[in-house]
Amino acid sequence: MRLGFIKVDRKGFLKSDAYVAAAEIDRVHDGAVHLTVADREMLKEADT
Repeated sequence: MRLGFIKVDRKGFLKSDAYVAAAEIDRVHDGAVHLTVADREMLKEADT
């Protein structure tokens, strides 16, 4: 079982970074992480 989160650096103006649970990672291929969740389902990082 995988535990923890990864931080997703979302590019674009007014796009905050997000976090994805390890269980939401589908696969890693050629240096890219493929997720099982849509962008809108990611946990957004709070503004500081």
